[in-house]
Order: sequence, then structure tokens, then C-alpha cells
Amino acid sequence: MTLLERDPAAPAAPQAAWTIVASAGGPPVTRPDDGDSDVLVDVALALGVRGRTLPASDRRILEAFAAQAAVALRHRRLAEAAEQVAPLEAPTGCAPRCSAPSATTCAPRWRPRWPPWRACAAPTWCGASPTGTS
Repeated sequence: MTLLERDPAAPAAPQAAWTIVASAGGPPVTRPDDGDSDVLVDVALALGVRGRTLPASDRRILEAFAAQAAVALRHRRLAEAAEQVAPLEAPTGCAPRCSAPSATTCAPRWRPRWPPWRACAAPTWCGASPTGTS
């Protein structure tokens, strides 16, 4: 079983180059068409399986598995991207309101304004807005 990916900006030609994202079992397939069964998750992601041609009931299970594999891949990539982003820091002069022993262990409090059409007002950060009004 092989999870394959291609560049979404590349043309959707059948001979387009696929990259192996993950593989388990026997030798990996290099294109979805090389396996005995394949599932296209979207234009850039496919799952190829070697072994035997699957009946319809097994194919539906494979399609559900392929969708879950795509979600797991995207989740992993989002987590990796989140690790690269620097954490937000509170504005200068904003004292955190919590009982933590130091300000570094206290997460800033940010309350979004609701309903969304009132989002034009300054966001509230640690009880004080950047303009000095609450």
C-alpha cells in the first residue's frame, strides 16, 4: 500500500511524476496505475495497492482509509508548520491575569468579539486593547 502525491501545480497528465509519501507492505507502487487497485483522494493525492483487484465493498473501505490517510497527512504537515511559527507575545505593558508564578507560564487571554460583524473593533488582549481602551 502506497500513498502517493504529485505537485498540484503540475499538469494532470497520466504520466505525471508521483512522489511516495508513505508505504507499507511489499514493494511500493510509483504511480497509482501501477497497483492492482487505486483510489484518487484528490488531484494531488492517491493511494495505490498491490495484491488483488478489490470487490466493491472492499473498495469502499479502501476509499474511506485513503480519506483518513489524507487527513492524517495534512494534520502532520500543519503540526510541522505550527512548530516553525514563533509564539505570539503580549503587547508591551500588558500584565497577564493569572495565578501562575511567572508571566512566561501564563498564556495571554484573547477574546474575539462576537458577532463577527463587530470584529472591526480592536481585539481585547489581556483585558486591554492596543489603543488603551477596554
